Amino acid sequence: MSAGMVVCSHPLAAQAGAAVLKNGGNAVDAAIATALALCVVDPANGGFGGYGGYMTVQMAPGETPMVVDFNTRMPEGWGGRALAGASRCGPFVNGEHSIALPMVPSGLAQAHRQFASMPMADLAKGAIQLARDGFLIDANLHKALRWMERRLASVGDSFCEVFGQNGHLCQQGDGLVQKDLAETLVDFAAEPEGFYSGAVFRAIAQYMGQKEMLGWSEDMPIAPSFVVPAEQWKGPGFSVAGPSLDESGYGIFLPALVQYAESFKGGALVWEASAFVAALQTAWQWRAANTESPESVTKHTTHFCVSDARGGLVSCTFTHGPLWFGSGVLVPGTGVVMNCGTNLARYSKPHGRWLAINNLTPVLVCTESGDRYAMGAPGGSRIPAIVLKLLIDSVVPGGELASAMDRPRVSVSPQGEVEAEPEANWPGPHRVLGPEEFYGPASAIGLMGDGRAVVAVDRRCASGFAQA
Repeated sequence: MSAGMVVCSHPLAAQAGAAVLKNGGNAVDAAIATALALCVVDPANGGFGGYGGYMTVQMAPGETPMVVDFNTRMPEGWGGRALAGASRCGPFVNGEHSIALPMVPSGLAQAHRQFASMPMADLAKGAIQLARDGFLIDANLHKALRWMERRLASVGDSFCEVFGQNGHLCQQGDGLVQKDLAETLVDFAAEPEGFYSGAVFRAIAQYMGQKEMLGWSEDMPIAPSFVVPAEQWKGPGFSVAGPSLDESGYGIFLPALVQYAESFKGGALVWEASAFVAALQTAWQWRAANTESPESVTKHTTHFCVSDARGGLVSCTFTHGPLWFGSGVLVPGTGVVMNCGTNLARYSKPHGRWLAINNLTPVLVCTESGDRYAMGAPGGSRIPAIVLKLLIDSVVPGGELASAMDRPRVSVSPQGEVEAEPEANWPGPHRVLGPEEFYGPASAIGLMGDGRAVVAVDRRCASGFAQA
């Protein structure tokens, strides 16, 4: 198998990333191309107006893993009172009140500036073509659009004009053309560093200002994305790297992993269900003790992994927030569906301010035998558990990445409840999980010490995979 691979939630996005690898691009070039294509073909789970995420990068074996942090920021003066009177979809804030600063353009521009080898215009070609020429709606997008029908009263005409035909939202097999989004991507590709001072962002800010949303104006301060060394931890026989412990799901994943490993007193990890559950329960308790807002079971997110022939690895997760299609607001004339990121706001007691605290856990793993993995998942509050179990099942003696992806999942909710797939045969009280409750496919790539390249595709959900 070629070392140049892309695995994500949609085959067309995987093909866009693989085309960049074939043309000599590195793993980050392909990651940017994949992310932009996902903004077009998987608009329910993530998009150009998404609140943000993290890209964990290792450009070559032995190099320091780095993180592009493009998590959103809460505006100055923001507080829970800003959501008073907001419309809701279930427990989540809906509509304009739910929109946080969209950081996906900032993150992709920052990744390009720091790591890319090709012009942004070349990386955006696939996404622009998909938006301009259209593609056929698949079963996943059809399901999200059916769910959106319950929200039609709270979305504007602009959304229905793009995602509807003949007075109804589109169906599976219909063609979806997004001409305004294509032009937005053309503008971004021409000047990625200037997006927040350009016409598209001015249109977004004007729209939000007209709705009298706190902190929004054409000259609002924009906190940039940034690149930092990944948070690393060395375990028994492997090391792991990921994003901010303060704001991401890695802040659940890593404390749980450390506690789990300590139960084996420095020996090699093996699967031990009770220790796994106890470690996750402790991690969630710590987060609850240090934040003042309750943790909801957030949902819809997109994750992908990329590798290149030079040994570069990327694990990236980004999102609209906890609702399909985010806020449900499509800013007229831009094609951009806006996020619902204010639902992620939590007051951090250690920091003394509001943060966008999320569950995103894109990680890189390196074993002492030279095997290197990129892995991550969607799944809301289940993400840390999904990735933790995938890591454990991959690095245990005799573990193998593809079979690890297929093994039954066990999770722990933020409230401490055990959740498990039926095949896990969990002996005690628990909530049974079906495939639809992971909200999309996990993904993983392994570049093995013996020279093999392997991919783990999640059979629970439709996925996309392509090789260079």
